[in-house]
Amino acid sequence: VCSSDLGSAGVVALRARGHEVATIGRRAGVDTAVCDLGDAPAVRDAVRVLAEAGPCDAVVHLAARAHGFRGLSLDDLRRANVATTRALLDALAAAGLTSRVRFVLASSVAVYDLLDTTTPDRRTAPYAASKLEVEEIVRAEPFPRSSVLRFAPIYDREHLVDVAKRVYLPGTRL
Repeated sequence: VCSSDLGSAGVVALRARGHEVATIGRRAGVDTAVCDLGDAPAVRDAVRVLAEAGPCDAVVHLAARAHGFRGLSLDDLRRANVATTRALLDALAAAGLTSRVRFVLASSVAVYDLLDTTTPDRRTAPYAASKLEVEEIVRAEPFPRSSVLRFAPIYDREHLVDVAKRVYLPGTRL
């Protein structure tokens, strides 16, 4: 689990249900292990430390570049989403966890843009392409169980301006 807004909400929900939760993220004082998921050696070290601390039943991967990606290329989004997921998957394998944990991945409904066409061009929808590629590499791993959750856009206060571009909410300033 990561310490993003979605990750923070996930941690609260899992703890409320009695689960012990350890997180990997960038927020010192919030995350159990602090590192940038783009730093593969740091991710490997963080996963190793967490694995040595006690048993792990599941990994819930919620980290991704989900906002502010307009104008980014497919390569940029692959670095942000695919490479970070690959680093996590490699770290789980190095710690001997891949065959023992359930893996839950947060993806996006944006992938339907590529699945609903006979000739998908991943360059025309780079965010969707990066999320679909992440789904594909996760499905190729030998997890005993894995799930992909395709979320609709999630907005926080900082990103509500994006909502204003798409909807009219009576009684608000949006």
